Amino acid sequence: EGNKKYRSRKIDVEPVFGQIKHNRKFNRFSLRGLSKNTTDWGLICVAHNLKKWDDLLQNR
Repeated sequence: EGNKKYRSRKIDVEPVFGQIKHNRKFNRFSLRGLSKNTTDWGLICVAHNLKKWDDLLQNR
């Protein structure tokens, strides 16, 4: 059960973090504090998803 979850995590989750870090050039948080970093991370994820949505619409 644990190995199955670990294998699916590498497929589902890990590439997104790699894309955000490498393609969006996100290296570190610019603010201090958990609540500020949570907000910052949320904005980064929203921007990433909007970019994916825009790419999907452009390729129609």
